[in-house]
Amino acid sequence: MSYRESATHPGSRWAGVGLVALLAADVAILARAWWMSARGLDLTDEGMYLTWMTSPWDWPWASTQFAFFFHPLWELLGQDLVLTRRITVALLLLAGAGFFAAVLRRAFGLGRARSLLTGALLAPSVLLAVGSQSVFFTPSYNMLGMFGLLAAGAALAGMLLPGPRDAGRHQLRHWPWVLLGLGGVLCFASRPTAGALLLVIVILALLVAGTWFWKGIGIAAGTAVAAFLAMALAIDGNPVTFVERVLEGLHLYSLQTQRSALDALVNTFTYDLNWQQADIVWGAGLAVLLAAAVLLRRAGRLAPAALVAVCVAAAGAAVWAGVAGATPLTGRVGRSATVAFFLWAGVTVASLVAARGMGRRAVAAVGALWLLPFAYAFATHYSTVALAGSAAFCWLASSLVGVGAVAKGERSLPAVGAVWLLATVLCLNAAAGAAPRQEPLGAQDVPYPLAGRGDVLLSADMARYLDSVAASMADAGFRPGMPVLDLTGESPGLVYHLQARATADSWVIGRYPGSRDRLARELALHTPCERTGESWLLVSPDGARAIDPEVLGDLGIAFPTDYGLVATEAAPKRSGAFTLEVWAPREPADLVAGCLSARR
Repeated sequence: MSYRESATHPGSRWAGVGLVALLAADVAILARAWWMSARGLDLTDEGMYLTWMTSPWDWPWASTQFAFFFHPLWELLGQDLVLTRRITVALLLLAGAGFFAAVLRRAFGLGRARSLLTGALLAPSVLLAVGSQSVFFTPSYNMLGMFGLLAAGAALAGMLLPGPRDAGRHQLRHWPWVLLGLGGVLCFASRPTAGALLLVIVILALLVAGTWFWKGIGIAAGTAVAAFLAMALAIDGNPVTFVERVLEGLHLYSLQTQRSALDALVNTFTYDLNWQQADIVWGAGLAVLLAAAVLLRRAGRLAPAALVAVCVAAAGAAVWAGVAGATPLTGRVGRSATVAFFLWAGVTVASLVAARGMGRRAVAAVGALWLLPFAYAFATHYSTVALAGSAAFCWLASSLVGVGAVAKGERSLPAVGAVWLLATVLCLNAAAGAAPRQEPLGAQDVPYPLAGRGDVLLSADMARYLDSVAASMADAGFRPGMPVLDLTGESPGLVYHLQARATADSWVIGRYPGSRDRLARELALHTPCERTGESWLLVSPDGARAIDPEVLGDLGIAFPTDYGLVATEAAPKRSGAFTLEVWAPREPADLVAGCLSARR
């Protein structure tokens, strides 16, 4: 068997050892993901995902379409959060296997079976997304963007790199362009800027490659237009309404953030970055190990044993870390970006040195795959650099293209894969120990039927809080399906648990400069007076994200005069630690009438 036939063949005597080592690391990652997916609940971002997926047509504006895409799956699984997380992970792994198979087949000329096998072994590295601290296992616009990137990345590899020699005459030669069109629409659906920047990356890649595939470009454009029209018709019935809704969603976001274009550009690369020495040291150390693995491929008779030793050591460390839950990483938002960047740099620099130059197409593929995460992450209020780390699987693919340009580079594949899998476990463990706005996942062991659906393991104080608020509101006459306006600015997960209909938005988000202005516009233009007047209020006088109930005065509703206090509860320490007040409307009909009068 030639080296070109197997990405896991550093030598006939060692091939099986490398396979077993990678498989063991994969099992450790999957076991860790299974354990994590059963635990925890973030009442803010994750709560918004749940609320929005439950009733995606309740809010006639949005720049992201993730809720419409994931709503069928959410309902099919009975809104069981743990089961939904696990199915989402399975789908992500399947897409990841296809993505890596496409890259490996083009970069190394592997056979189909070997490409799929090796791609499947590398697929768990896509779970670096969750290790970034900005993405959950739960379906979201970030998760939809992940699927878009996997499709677009596979397409770029297929477009830019030459096909394998064993490809038959009747192969589907245009599959990369069809996949590019579909991936572009998925990226656009996750956030419009991602779709637009993907187009820029494709143009740059074609310019660097020095070849314009006009027929392929036409196929990709036609596929994208057809997919876009199908999406618009399925969601809104016609593309005009769809575009109007997206534009209004973008306007609301601009109103909320109140940032100029320059502010957005600067903020997206600087916001909330806090580099940690431990992340840098470990990232740099693993990068040196990877560079050595690339260079060791030419170590003569010692090469197979040395490379498998690196593979076994990294995979063994991944297994141990997965079982023990240990990690040396400490960064909150930038750990995946920090570690993954060093890993990419170590492999790519070593490959460039060893290859002594790459062809234009290979350079274009390396650059395009490296840029993809930034297209996905740009123009959010979150840090672009940190969020790009959640799509670091593209950087692994970029480095693999570099290794493929090196003579006998396939010898290094098992070692490269094992080190990336080790980084994945370490980042996952760090995420489990610093879960956003909640206790560490290891401290969450109380089974709780969220929204009356399947059980999820929560901390004792979170379970107490959800139970107490729901019981108090039920005693005061609240029933599932009744509307709730969340003015805490951070409790969409509580709204979901109450099985309420969220008024004004899936998440009335607080603490932004324009939070009040956004809510005022949503109430005035997009929310029926019947919904507003009948809504119960969640208020947090001492909350960091609280929105002043005086905004209701624009609709002729007076707070607190028109409401009665029915419950007071203390939110969990890690979930805001504010005092929650629940207010019920005294005379809903009067509030509806007042709202209608104020709108005339």
